[in-house]
Amino acid sequence: MDFTPVDEYSNGLHLSAYAGAWQGLVQGLSGLDIRSGQLAFRPRLPAQWDAYHFTPQFRGRRLRVSVLGDGELEIRQGDRQLATERRQDGQIYIKEERP
Repeated sequence: MDFTPVDEYSNGLHLSAYAGAWQGLVQGLSGLDIRSGQLAFRPRLPAQWDAYHFTPQFRGRRLRVSVLGDGELEIRQGDRQLATERRQDGQIYIKEERP
């Protein structure tokens, strides 16, 4: 998905479509959910894509989430990679957030 502005929008611009695309990527493909106050993921990668990334903010922390393959993701906060774990429910969680 490319959200790079172009010089001319002869057909108009539908800003709410950006929100729908964001939701489709983040909630749909990455499977992002909040469970028991923690971020949970079930990432999927379309066959024709190499990877995708997005930067959510959660509890005052800006994260960079990279989906590198089906069921494979990396989460960073700044320069630090956060440890993750796949739990019995099949979701991937950030280890540091486990109560």
